Amino acid sequence: MTLPLHRRSLRAAGSGPVTASELSARELEVLTHAAAALSNRQIAVQLGIAEGTVKRHLSNIFEKLDAVSRLDAVNKASSMRLIHPGDTRATHGLRVAT
Repeated sequence: MTLPLHRRSLRAAGSGPVTASELSARELEVLTHAAAALSNRQIAVQLGIAEGTVKRHLSNIFEKLDAVSRLDAVNKASSMRLIHPGDTRATHGLRVAT
């Protein structure tokens, strides 16, 4: 039985934690909006992009953070201090970790 090769399996084992530089600025924006419990459609409207583009960004985020869901991605990014989901101003001033 052959299993499909996923991009995440190409990431070097033990390559260390993801850094803010590995997530694009747009991915951080999408993730910050997701942390504020916005739907894909709401994120798309806020950022002026297509809903499909939001889905693509989330897929990329999941791969980079090795996350299995939006909540998992938000929790991992928060614990790595890439985003600050508790900041209610995040969806207006878009506060991301630097």
